[in-house]
Amino acid sequence: MGKLIARELDELKWGLAGCLLFIGISSPAFHQFYKKS
Repeated sequence: MGKLIARELDELKWGLAGCLLFIGISSPAFHQFYKKS
């Protein structure tokens, strides 16, 4: 049971890290695009 919870937490952690990374990469590009228009 503990291992299952640990795995779920690990997946959640990596999913959150992936979202933050995606936002970090796309945000500056979005701001540049927004300034041009």
